[in-house]
Formats: sequence, C-alpha cells, structure tokens
Amino acid sequence: LELRQVFHGNPQRTWDYLQFVFPKPIRCNKIMLEFAKVTPDNYASNGAPHPVVGGLTFLTDTVVEKYTSTNGNFNNKIPTTDFTYTSSPSADNYPISNAFDNNDSKYYWVGKDPNTDTFNNYITVTFNSIQAINGFTYYPAFNTRANNVKEFQGTPLKLYVLGAVDENKFELKNIFVNTPENDWKMLLFSFSTPVVCKQIKLQFVEVTPDRGMLKDKLQHPSTGGISFL
Repeated sequence: LELRQVFHGNPQRTWDYLQFVFPKPIRCNKIMLEFAKVTPDNYASNGAPHPVVGGLTFLTDTVVEKYTSTNGNFNNKIPTTDFTYTSSPSADNYPISNAFDNNDSKYYWVGKDPNTDTFNNYITVTFNSIQAINGFTYYPAFNTRANNVKEFQGTPLKLYVLGAVDENKFELKNIFVNTPENDWKMLLFSFSTPVVCKQIKLQFVEVTPDRGMLKDKLQHPSTGGISFL
C-alpha cells in the first residue's frame, strides 16, 4: 500500500454527509482508510477517539453500462490470428482455446475454479499491435427447458473490462451489468468509447450459477465464443 491522499478539516453542524474527492482517480484493487485523528465519541465510547461511520460509498469515474443482444453479423471482427490469449485455470475438457475457435455453439470454455469473494475468473487477450476496440460479442452457454425457457450457465451478470497499452499495466475501462433475457442468443458488449490497448482483460465479477457444464451450481464463467470488434 502507498499513501495517496491526506484529508483534514472540521465538520460543520449543518453537514449530513461528508465527501472526500481525490484530485485524480486512484486505480487500485484495494484501498485503506486510516483514521489519524477523529473527534471524541461521546455516544458509545465515553469521549474516547474512536472512529464511527454510518455508511461509506465509493465512487468511480468508470461508466456502468448494460450489454444487449445481437445477431452476431459483424464484418469488423478482429481475426484470432491477430492476438494470443490466457485465462484463469480452465476446467477439464473446457480449455480457453474453445472461446476462440470460431465455432461458437459447439465447444465451450469453462473456468475451473468458481468465483468467490476474493477470486474472480478472467480472460486476458494480447494483440499483436495496439488496437482501438469497440466492443465484443459473447456466445453464452445455456440449456433450454421443456417450456422453452433458457437457463444460462456461467453467463456474466457483472463484468469488468480492463485495458493496457503497456504490458500488464491494466486500467478499468468499462463495467457491464445486466441479466440475460430468454430470447437472447448472442450477447453484445459495446463500449461507449473505443478502448485503445495492446491487452484487454475480461474480469468475471458475477455470473449465473453453473447447472449445465460442471453442474455444481457455483459461479463458473463459460462461453462458446468471443469476438472482438
């Protein structure tokens, strides 16, 4: 951890909420608030300098967007020969190469280890040269029940998109949050502004339970195909 900002001041009686604004965004996956000096706590600590807070909310400059559906007919797909890829560990018989084999509905990638509070599965793509990425299509895994209702397997509910121009120096670029609908087959993640990068990372923060691939009802992300645009 590195010290990034120091705040000091005296709260006013007319204030209900306090806002701490950074001069520029802090890019991090962990943040610590250290209470160097606080007012006395006369409510629960007999005047001792104990920090007290009723709620904290962190703000981001990253746009939260919704993915949609698409027919998948795009003529600006980046060929798979123009990049390499890695991922978090893949489940047996479901390697990451299945996500880029140009055969969306036949073979699938599945993350071996389920998402937890401290672990998110991911896919990292490294392009042969710097690209301006407009978005990507995503073929989800699903089962269709007798009543024609789709049950999506390991499909993103919340996904982070990170980009890097310099190797492994990722910055959060987009956040997508949505729930797939029954008549959707191909998903489209469209960026509000192109992501200029040499590397792009898809971080699966939350996905639907896996009841069809590994069948343990845990959060294993899966996809039959991803195409960058």
